[in-house]
Amino acid sequence: MLNLVLAHGIFYGGCSQFAAGMWEFAANNIFGASAFSTFGAFWISLSVYIWAHEGKLYEMASELDMTIFFCIWGVFVTMFTLITTRISQVHFMVFGGVAALFFLLAMGEHSAAMKKCGGYVGIATGALAIYLGYAQLLNEVWKGNYLSIGARKPSNNKPVNKNKDKYSDVEDLE
Repeated sequence: MLNLVLAHGIFYGGCSQFAAGMWEFAANNIFGASAFSTFGAFWISLSVYIWAHEGKLYEMASELDMTIFFCIWGVFVTMFTLITTRISQVHFMVFGGVAALFFLLAMGEHSAAMKKCGGYVGIATGALAIYLGYAQLLNEVWKGNYLSIGARKPSNNKPVNKNKDKYSDVEDLE
């Protein structure tokens, strides 16, 4: 079973999300690029850590190491959560759930009850993330708002660069 989990962690959770992040860069979606590529790298690193530990390549990390690891990720995702207040309610709920999950996993290194609570939060957040992904795909393909994500109204803030072409200030190198 562990091999199946690691394979999904590396390829579906890791490589696929990392690749999606690169495509988001190409689509000029900086938030999506940052989120997907970062979480892709997270899943790859966690999977490699578990694989290396199970293969006895090195000692398992201490409780303190994992607490610090999860806390750092919790802080990082909390910063992303603040950004999602300008995207949609469901984005905010997903990222807020992931932030809570990381902090619960950090506490779970020292308490079985917190780890179990983190598991429930992870399952609920995962279900919400599946809904978000499906809603975005359905609404895009069917060209409508069939499943709501609680989209925020666009900001009235004017962009700093008022040029139509974002690369117009770059000299042509040819």
